[in-house]
Amino acid sequence: MGSKPSISLPVAILIGCGMIGVGLIVGPWVRAEPGVRPEPEVPSAPTVVVRPPEAVAADARETLAYQRTALRTRCPIEPGQRFEFRLNVTFDAAGFEVARGIVENRDNPRSTTAACVSAAISPLRVPAPGAVTFVEVPLALP
Repeated sequence: MGSKPSISLPVAILIGCGMIGVGLIVGPWVRAEPGVRPEPEVPSAPTVVVRPPEAVAADARETLAYQRTALRTRCPIEPGQRFEFRLNVTFDAAGFEVARGIVENRDNPRSTTAACVSAAISPLRVPAPGAVTFVEVPLALP
């Protein structure tokens, strides 16, 4: 029984690397037409409509109006008292509330009402403004 000569592993690796190298060098010349290079396809950027802050503030006031009755029940106010606040709200590009602060009027009768109002307000959501938007929304109770 005769043995067949076999190729060693290091020689096989060298031959494979040589074939890959020849393919990398010659391949682009064989496939492309002379003088013509394909242009890469660039996707067009979607157009973003940015709404003015005044429109976003109007939407925030409307959203806050839906929460007024819940605010009155969670934060009871004695008859004849009036509280004024200013909400500072930042919305992301999709219209979700990112941050909110509350500024209390110095003439308000009690200082604890601001903490109650701040805790009672649910996160606001407005139609997408298209960019991060900061608005100030007035709030008066009752």
